[in-house]
Amino acid sequence: MWVPMNPYGFSRTRNTPTTTSDDSEISSSFAFGSFFEDWLVRQEHYLYELQSAAKNLHVTGKQDLEDLTDRVLSHYQQYYDEKSRIMQTDVSILFSPPWLTRLERAHLWVAGFKPGLVVELSLGSLGGELTQDQARRMEEVRITARMREKELDNEMAQLQESLACPPLLGAARKRGKPLPLNWKVNEEEAAAATGAMRARMEEAVVQADLLRVRIALGVMEILNPGQRVKFLTAVTQLLLRLRTCGLQRDA
Repeated sequence: MWVPMNPYGFSRTRNTPTTTSDDSEISSSFAFGSFFEDWLVRQEHYLYELQSAAKNLHVTGKQDLEDLTDRVLSHYQQYYDEKSRIMQTDVSILFSPPWLTRLERAHLWVAGFKPGLVVELSLGSLGGELTQDQARRMEEVRITARMREKELDNEMAQLQESLACPPLLGAARKRGKPLPLNWKVNEEEAAAATGAMRARMEEAVVQADLLRVRIALGVMEILNPGQRVKFLTAVTQLLLRLRTCGLQRDA
């Protein structure tokens, strides 16, 4: 039985890291990079299964298709789980992950893929297979994705403006005049501002991931078991091709 994914399903409550040292952040980055490489290997195996199933839909039972879909979704859930863990250590690294190629980083939108992309992939991979009702519902999902993407774009613009305003500049703005030469930053205020900024970045990533999953599941709910396999094949194939091209360019 196909079941929805839930990013941060078991870890939405933020846990305070025992340390915030640079060593801890570097260690977390290496750990996620190692996980990601292993995850990509499994991704390739799932692509082979998906491609095989997509070519043999006429002889593959509905239950087998649903079981494969479940396993692929579980694979993606593992990625979100690990992403949640590293976010609690250093959320900023998710906006320019060192484990991705430059090409992959160039396609990032709030630490992940743009939600509307999955709608385009579904239309591209299924084309004329969609019924009139499916096409109508798909357009509704597309509109939802665009609207929420725009909202998050505005939120990220505000966040980036805040990031460009360090404590000294912020203090000057509050005073409404230039700071004296002997002005000293209040360490507690600076720490509080940094913590608040980190919380806003974490919330932005969480909201973006929730939208990504919401749109992907919205597409999946419209499709039948065979169409879901074709859709997941297109998604998985695109991610791996982007990875391969990125590695070739970085070589």
